Amino acid sequence: MLMHTYTVQQMKSLTKQVKRVEFVVVIPTYNEAENVKALLCQLATVIGDHPWLSAHIIIVDDSSPDGTGRIAKQTARELRGSTFSVSVLSRPAKDGLGRAYLHGFTYVLDRIPHAKYVIEMDADLSHNPKYIPEFVERAESQHLDLVIGSRYIRGGGTPGWSRDRRLLSRGANLYARLVLGKGISDYTSGYNLYATSIMRQIPLDEMHSDGYSFQIELKYRVALITSRTAELPIIFKDRSLGVSKIPKDTARKTFILVPYLRFSL
Repeated sequence: MLMHTYTVQQMKSLTKQVKRVEFVVVIPTYNEAENVKALLCQLATVIGDHPWLSAHIIIVDDSSPDGTGRIAKQTARELRGSTFSVSVLSRPAKDGLGRAYLHGFTYVLDRIPHAKYVIEMDADLSHNPKYIPEFVERAESQHLDLVIGSRYIRGGGTPGWSRDRRLLSRGANLYARLVLGKGISDYTSGYNLYATSIMRQIPLDEMHSDGYSFQIELKYRVALITSRTAELPIIFKDRSLGVSKIPKDTARKTFILVPYLRFSL
């Protein structure tokens, strides 16, 4: 689905006619001092260019020793506006991607009840903020509960990846798709939109998986209770600064989790 291109006058008219869509972006961080300011600035620019959007960014920082949380707080003060704001939630120690997301999701559902959607994305600039308006537009126009940023449908891709990394990612997704079904091409994608209404139906306190496994479990739990899902093609750009946090035991955890989900939920 192609995004619409609006003139300035059309956007002003649209803003007057259409109620602004409020959503939250949850971004876990650990030692992302080199990326977090650039990411927040890009997000602010995208939201500023789309007056029908109102975004609150939640940075969930695991007490990064490189000062990520401090930089995020400073940048939040610089960028705050009528349709863009940033909060930084600090956790005492590094506790895994899944737990960080659950912390952020719980905060959103408890403290920001008016938000219609929650978007999850990485902090390393691999997920381009330019896709966010299309995520929201797709969800709004088709009344969707889940929009997945997919690398593995027409128009998506992972340029710059090594052959081994492609094989690992594609293999994990093929395995999950064969066992779990639900027509999802990119179970392990970390760039997704969820309706807060569907998130409230998920027992977040029962989720204990992490990393890629967390992404698989959350999508599968949503797909079990709604068919209003879609995939949006994205180009995943590998990080250029900082160090990857992908655990070495990711493949093993995925292999174990998938059949567990299939036969226990």
